[in-house]
Amino acid sequence: MNPFSAEQLAYLFEVDPDRPRLLKRRESKTLEIKENFNLSNDAKGMYGRSMAAFANREGGYILFGVKDKPHELVGMTNDTFENMDPTQLQQFLAGQLAPGVDWVHCLHQIGNRKFGLIYTSPARCKPVVAIKQGPKDIRDGDIYFRYQGETKRIGSAELHQLIQDRVEIERRGWHAFLKEAATITPATSVVLDTLSGKGATDGRRFVVDEKLLEKIRFIQEGKFTEAGEPTLRVLGDVEVARPEAIIVEHEVAHDQARDFPFLTRDIVARVNERFGAGTITLNDIASVIKKNHDVPTRADWHYRNPVLNSSPQYSQGFLDWLCSQIETIEGFMATERATWRERQRQGA
Repeated sequence: MNPFSAEQLAYLFEVDPDRPRLLKRRESKTLEIKENFNLSNDAKGMYGRSMAAFANREGGYILFGVKDKPHELVGMTNDTFENMDPTQLQQFLAGQLAPGVDWVHCLHQIGNRKFGLIYTSPARCKPVVAIKQGPKDIRDGDIYFRYQGETKRIGSAELHQLIQDRVEIERRGWHAFLKEAATITPATSVVLDTLSGKGATDGRRFVVDEKLLEKIRFIQEGKFTEAGEPTLRVLGDVEVARPEAIIVEHEVAHDQARDFPFLTRDIVARVNERFGAGTITLNDIASVIKKNHDVPTRADWHYRNPVLNSSPQYSQGFLDWLCSQIETIEGFMATERATWRERQRQGA
């Protein structure tokens, strides 16, 4: 997303049709309004609190050049924003918040009036926390959160949700990693620690296709700063592999899980969405359908990763078959349940 696209700027600076100098937008979960920008310690403290709060939510803007009550588009009355060295604010933020926040700024002009915008992206790793005492009520250990029109210390409910979201992201990351790891072998893989920049390779060299060089910025150790675009630190030499010089043929392991995209709850949700709530339950899949029709023996319907001992997954073919049975056979689910109860009674 480009936070300063023409469409986004038009939305942010939309005015009241009857009063063209008055901003239609109001302060919200994603917008804070200031009349002027300055780099005093107190001002940086206010900006830091708001930027941390936006980072802990969905991201947001601080807009400079708008008078408060009413929100009149007056433009900034100084050139501090226009002449700002971003490293001044960045160094302040890096010393006050962890993990760091990602932000960009933009000068926007309407006629002869100039407006400043700072956009803060949602943090990839939440929560962003104040790491030491600072100006404007920034306190060590505080977590700021953006509520409707104001920045405050986070409440218990919102903090609990941030923690739950972070646990879920890590769980999904591990699940994806282990699924991928199950398809490769130690002999054909290397491990790269992206924090240290070192790779475990048993003495083998990294060979990089030249087409990737446009997407990766390599630098020498000791020649990078915290500011600027993310870089990959490489210890040693990088060898560029030209496509015409190296031709390697090998069989790529197929990830079977991709052919079976549905968990049990997904099957239940899609059937009930199509035929109405209560048509089928989780228990129906687990006992009735699987046991009556021995679904796990159908390689085209059912998959379970034996290495990860993961949950059963089902194919589109199984979902289509189940829907067709319900649609074409009257009382299909009632018959299935009765059959299963009888088999249980007989000890089958």
